[in-house]
Amino acid sequence: MRENLASLLAMLYVWNDRSASGSVVREWCEHPSAHETELTSAITAIRSALVDGYAEDAPAKEGYRHRGQALLAHVVDKTSDWLAVYARNPDERLKEQEEAKSVAKVWITVATSFTSLRERFMRRTHASQPASLRPKRRFDS
Repeated sequence: MRENLASLLAMLYVWNDRSASGSVVREWCEHPSAHETELTSAITAIRSALVDGYAEDAPAKEGYRHRGQALLAHVVDKTSDWLAVYARNPDERLKEQEEAKSVAKVWITVATSFTSLRERFMRRTHASQPASLRPKRRFDS
């Protein structure tokens, strides 16, 4: 149930510009270890919005693409900040080890999203380019 609610809130914010939904998701970022499930579900739900419209240069899609990218950047900032504090405090590491695993899982979800989105973006933009502009692939032995 938590996963579905998180996905719904993220989609309402990104695609429909419902700022109250975005506020809830951003609030989860303040405590990423406590909201691992919600954040990973939210990130997964908005992946397609992050690159949609680039290939055809669609201004109508720019709003939700921008909101999705800004939300993902916020998640990266908050999880990175949390992990940096964790790394600087060796005395607290054992106490916060499980929390750190949760935060790292959220960060890995973001990184995985970027990787898959880069591949999708490259396929979309590559397919839409005239053949003369496409980079040549070469395999050197």
